[in-house]
Amino acid sequence: MSTSPIRLVLILVVPLLVAIWAIGLRQSSGPFWLGHNSDPSYAYLMNGLALSQAQPTVHADHPGATLHWFSAMLLYPIEFLAGEGDLVDDVLKQPETFLTWLHRGLIALLVVTLVVGGFLVFRWTGDPVAVVLFQSGTLMSSNVRNVLSEMSPEPLLVILAIWLAIFVFLQVSNAGKGSRAEPAWQYGLLIGLGLALKLNFAPLALLPLFMLSTFRRWMIYFGTSLLTFLLLVANPLTNSRGFLGFLVNNLLVREGYNRPLEEGRSYFGAMLDGIGFQVSEIGPTELPVILLTAGFAALGMVVLLQKKPVSLAVLKRPQTRVWLGILVVLAAQILLVANGPFGKPHYLVPALGLTGLMTCLSWSWLKTLLRQSGLSGVYGRITAGVGFVVLLVMTSYAVPGQLRQANLEARAWSEAILFREESGLLDEPTLFHYRTSSQEFALHFGNQWAGNRFSGRLQKLYPYFLYFDIWHQRFEIGFGRPVNTLGAILEDPIYVQGMKGSHLEAFFAEHDKGSVVIETLFEGIKEQVLEIRPDPDHRSR
Repeated sequence: MSTSPIRLVLILVVPLLVAIWAIGLRQSSGPFWLGHNSDPSYAYLMNGLALSQAQPTVHADHPGATLHWFSAMLLYPIEFLAGEGDLVDDVLKQPETFLTWLHRGLIALLVVTLVVGGFLVFRWTGDPVAVVLFQSGTLMSSNVRNVLSEMSPEPLLVILAIWLAIFVFLQVSNAGKGSRAEPAWQYGLLIGLGLALKLNFAPLALLPLFMLSTFRRWMIYFGTSLLTFLLLVANPLTNSRGFLGFLVNNLLVREGYNRPLEEGRSYFGAMLDGIGFQVSEIGPTELPVILLTAGFAALGMVVLLQKKPVSLAVLKRPQTRVWLGILVVLAAQILLVANGPFGKPHYLVPALGLTGLMTCLSWSWLKTLLRQSGLSGVYGRITAGVGFVVLLVMTSYAVPGQLRQANLEARAWSEAILFREESGLLDEPTLFHYRTSSQEFALHFGNQWAGNRFSGRLQKLYPYFLYFDIWHQRFEIGFGRPVNTLGAILEDPIYVQGMKGSHLEAFFAEHDKGSVVIETLFEGIKEQVLEIRPDPDHRSR
């Protein structure tokens, strides 16, 4: 189909808006070491660094293998552009630079994906409305928008979901022109990459089952998925044993991350509560999209089945199966997350990555319905315009609020380190603990998830790092050198920065027997700064 330059330029508009949003939200959220930003970005950075040195990864919870390999492949090009010659030292000295470029790599891949998807939709339909709707799904979903600032599996999950949507759209469009081609191995490759990235991608594995029509294609799909997954997860450079242990603890034994049921609560009742919570967390923008999808699915079925007698062949058409598949995927995603470890909204991201496909197909069904009803195309354009304006207004209304929230969070996490800077304490010996807003802690966190492989080099770069391990209730001098008490070796005052409620005072009271004095210097919204000094009265005794 011919394409005019103006319409081709339109294909670039939404991807550029997505890039601007992602970079803007990234800047509003503060550095990667700030507050919760370090988890899991630094874990992926350090495991990617290990892979780049041909050393096996340790982090395996997601399992995350796809992002580990993505990071490892990009680190050397980033080193060529921004490094000084030694990749390991450069990453440990300037981790924020490497994380920023890794994040930009994810966003660049997302932009390319949206451009390719928009071009293919326009090539098959010639409809600019369908193009904009397909690409805008990334911006319509508040949960998807939120994760685009992260160096985490979620942006890559969105990218894989959009590629899945592209192949589904191509199959449905080809079927409309009489083709019976079904991209079985392409579906398998995408699902394998997604499952090796994060297990909450599993519901999307159901969609190809609706789209493939023969047993042979099912076998190609299953074989390609399994092979891709095993190549990424079950190889000498991946912690497959750790991932297997994670599966056993969380899916079979139901320990680890899964919270036990409250006494007197039934499993079914807890799941219903979880489903209700997840539906409430879908968001004010994408919920109408999902409801519209269900509505147009029903309308589409009416259009398809309006001829009598009803033929079973109609139900076998890809145009019919795609609706059933999408609705099953949405239901499965909500059920999986409601039954999952934490029930966090970002676990819904894989299915919400199909939002663009939902709106694009809904628009296609609307045009079909109007045509079948004998109405002119003017009604379709008016309806599309009104619907798009409503979605645009809802999205535009939500975007400033998300940016403000990100700014408020960043400011709250920055208060303690700003206090240390204004008080001249930045260069003083400082004790950090879990999720402290500091680059040293973030490196320590990532190094732990990489099996402490870089402890020696980190010790040379950050010789005065002190850490309180709240999980094992012990102190560490440097990276990985535990000591039982701090009071016994404390000669001069040190300062503590970290989240409030860390119970340090109780720990000192039990282990150091009053040998130190603790004074609160600053208490912010998220973190506090304490001074710990030897108790002269205790020493004199």
